[in-house]
Amino acid sequence: MYEEATPLKKAWDMSGWGLPKKIDWNPHFFNYPSFMIYLHLVGQALLYLGMKILGSVESTLDFRAQYILNKVPFYMVGRSITALAGVMTVLVTFMIGRIIGGKKVAALAATLLAISTFHITRCQFIEVDVPLTFLVMLTLWCCLRVIDSGTRRLYFITGLAFGLAVSTKYTGAIMLLPVVLAFVFASKSPLASRDRKPNWSALAITLSTAVLIFLLTSPYVLLDYSEAQADIMTEREHMGLGHFGLDETSSSLYYFKALISKVLGWPLFLLALVGFVYFVFFKRQPYVITLGSFVVLYWLAISSWSMRADRYLLPIIPLAFVFSSAFVIEGLKLKKLVKGGSTRRLVLTAAGLGVLIIPLLSFFPDHLNRLKTDSRTIARIWIEKHIPTGTFILTENYGPELFGAIDLEPMSSELRKRVTANLSRVPIYAVMNMPMFQVRPEESEAFYDI
Repeated sequence: MYEEATPLKKAWDMSGWGLPKKIDWNPHFFNYPSFMIYLHLVGQALLYLGMKILGSVESTLDFRAQYILNKVPFYMVGRSITALAGVMTVLVTFMIGRIIGGKKVAALAATLLAISTFHITRCQFIEVDVPLTFLVMLTLWCCLRVIDSGTRRLYFITGLAFGLAVSTKYTGAIMLLPVVLAFVFASKSPLASRDRKPNWSALAITLSTAVLIFLLTSPYVLLDYSEAQADIMTEREHMGLGHFGLDETSSSLYYFKALISKVLGWPLFLLALVGFVYFVFFKRQPYVITLGSFVVLYWLAISSWSMRADRYLLPIIPLAFVFSSAFVIEGLKLKKLVKGGSTRRLVLTAAGLGVLIIPLLSFFPDHLNRLKTDSRTIARIWIEKHIPTGTFILTENYGPELFGAIDLEPMSSELRKRVTANLSRVPIYAVMNMPMFQVRPEESEAFYDI
């Protein structure tokens, strides 16, 4: 329960469960758009309905007390949303792989993503990067379909996916380039006549749909423009300055190291890179050029930020699996390479699959270590066992979550009674959180001066 879980928490603040105020549809948070916040709001409503049917709660006030006392069901619903997006990403990776190189490429690329501990780990957190990855891949799949046989329905679906991607995280706007390229390449498709021009009216349908979907799912970016602009500028500063404690390594080098050390492994990384170059510059496939345009532009974007995190790599990981799988399968088709009978072909196939799969499997021991009890949980258990109730405790924001008397202050009298009645075995402390400003740490200095 220690992830930031911003979409869940912002959705909870909007809802006002058990409070006299009505729901406030304005999230008052625009560091990223609102689609995922609204989606988590729906998830919480479904959880309330399910708990009410099962008799776990009788009212919205009970529901709010449940959130204060035991957040596990709420986090499980939030994590399920992310996990579902991760599963759907595997499916869309299969669909893109089938267009690029057939069923073998599709099956291999989807399998690689499914066993990627990096992808699995991120699917277990309440974040926006995994849903963004799914919507980016869905938009790219629509782009590949547009290249071959665009229909009015497909134009709307492409705009829908594109709009939701941007409404999940602003970096989804990078999808504009592959969307435009798809319509340009559609005029050069083997299915098109030689003198056919790009269908700009169809592109207009797609882009206008994307804008409409963005405004419907993040309406207060426009309706509360002044607050939205302030948050977006703050986020730009965040990306530009980064967090304190980050080393001086360039962002590009940081991401190269991450790809090689804990995301892909160097064999898979090299195969993905060589496969990308081979299909773009030698095969000159419109499909791969469209996919590659996103990879290049997205890489340039995240490399330009001082703020860096390995989860920012997520949108290009499924495509790395597609490129590497396509290159290996293409190599196994070469007659000169597989000449020598079924035994040689079997050995080469096993070697090719081993180079792709073994590096990913080697990450599983570290991944399983994550299942150990978090040190913050150990600290909380020790504190509650050894430190008497009422003790003044000074802690950082990322320390163990202790129940403080200050948490009771904003509660209504009825809610306070319900909560305290169930806290008989849990000590209540005088907890003070020390301010921590990650972007401008000098503002925190006074609080850390012993």
